[in-house]
Amino acid sequence: MVGSIEEVKRLMLSFDADKVAERIILFIREMFEESGAQKIVIGVSGGVDSSTTLKLLVDSIGRDKVLALIMPHQDITSRKDLEDAYMVADHFGVEYYTIEIADICSLIRHRLSPFMEFDEKTYGNIIARTRMITLYAFANSMNAIVAGASDKSERIIGYFTKWGDAAADIFPIMDLYKTQVRALARHIGVPESIAEKPSSPGLWKGHLAEEELGISYEKIDAILFAMNELHMGPEQIKKIEGIEEDEVELVLRLITTSEHKRKLYYPQVQDLIVKR
Repeated sequence: MVGSIEEVKRLMLSFDADKVAERIILFIREMFEESGAQKIVIGVSGGVDSSTTLKLLVDSIGRDKVLALIMPHQDITSRKDLEDAYMVADHFGVEYYTIEIADICSLIRHRLSPFMEFDEKTYGNIIARTRMITLYAFANSMNAIVAGASDKSERIIGYFTKWGDAAADIFPIMDLYKTQVRALARHIGVPESIAEKPSSPGLWKGHLAEEELGISYEKIDAILFAMNELHMGPEQIKKIEGIEEDEVELVLRLITTSEHKRKLYYPQVQDLIVKR
């Protein structure tokens, strides 16, 4: 039984980064070879998740087989994020294209505006799904597969856009929590400025993940790690020093209300058709 959040963090970050990177690299290589694809396409935002995934792709199949797409939205994507995306692509020596998506997203909003009101989240999800369409257009045109950059924290709490950033063929870092991704990023040579950069989906101006969620990833990851890897119940986790009861309740609520994002729901009817 752990007594403090610092103990949980120590356990969570006490992994062999070389072995983790090696397993991910082998996974990418095997999936790439089995797919028969010629390239892997990835969207690069300048954040830690996509930058770490990009480096692992390069280490696995070589930079010549990786294509990075940088997909800014005018007036929403910050200059810093754009500069970071270019810096990372140049740093790892991959071919990249810049696709401005504002006109595509704006057209969708224009066509739908007579029928509905648009808030930031609605339009932000259009941005995420437009990026997915763009990634798959390139993938389809060049016999490629798409690599996603979602991590375990985002997946479990549902902090992703269904059929948007959650749409990909392989997810190399899906079994790493956000804080573990940051540690791995530093180990494999992702620039420190990227490894420590605050997370942002970039779906509206000034969009920061922790502000929207109302809780830090440090707390989210400690709660999730205690729950999933240390097999502690909610009441036990609430007693961990450094974690508040309302923070545990918030994470549990995020998990519960996003369950529909992780499952396909449909009625079973074959028993009505095949009589035994």
